[in-house]
Amino acid sequence: MRCFFFISLFISCWTFGQNKKFLIDYNQAERFFYQEQEAGGQEIRLTDFDGAALSAMVITKVNNELSRKLRPELVEDSILNKMAFSAIKYVPRKAYHDRHKWKKEKRSFDYALKLSGSKFRMLEAYRYQIDLLDYVPGGRFYFDRRIGTSELNLYAGRPNKIKDREHEDYEEPIPLSSKTEQKVVETIFEQFESRGAWKSMTSRKYSRIGLACRVETKSLNRSKRPQMYIIVFLLGKQNLQLKKKDYTERILRYDVSN
Repeated sequence: MRCFFFISLFISCWTFGQNKKFLIDYNQAERFFYQEQEAGGQEIRLTDFDGAALSAMVITKVNNELSRKLRPELVEDSILNKMAFSAIKYVPRKAYHDRHKWKKEKRSFDYALKLSGSKFRMLEAYRYQIDLLDYVPGGRFYFDRRIGTSELNLYAGRPNKIKDREHEDYEEPIPLSSKTEQKVVETIFEQFESRGAWKSMTSRKYSRIGLACRVETKSLNRSKRPQMYIIVFLLGKQNLQLKKKDYTERILRYDVSN
């Protein structure tokens, strides 16, 4: 199987160009599942970022919302997790903002899925960039690594001109921090709702989900708002005839759950 993969890869390398790294990494990676996990009130640690835990929280949130709306939950797919884990490492930053660049990246996702042998072939892919700073958008802040009271070395307002703590006009720097797990998951979900993913998640065309996320290291330890990238894959059976659930069955489910 691996021999076939590499033969196909090198035959098609002219088509995918810069995506070869993704395809090779995808072939070498192992499938995996996340453990169900609820988001809590702890701050997201950016210097020791746990992408697996946050990914599990996002999937848990999605399925909780689907269940609340009496929709079938999405099945976590190890192939999609593996694909997202490789994609999050090699998809260039430009693709998160450039629609045409992202469309080009999606071709390699379709190709990787084809080589996986999955019986599910209808793939939809979404990408998002998330602001992780727990501070009003557009608010003024500054970077100073000498103060040492903020993990991010970011502080609200303008730098203090007066450094002497004993001076009557001295103002204590106000440290800024990252958002909590719950706020980050809510921010991600807001992106899902406003930019198409949630509509697909509630559609009966898709039944499986996989995702991965990472912190943009170039946004840390400098005068920038820390950022995170997340890639989400949804998968369904191509040309599958999906029947709508009987309305009375949904009502009964609602009565039992309440």
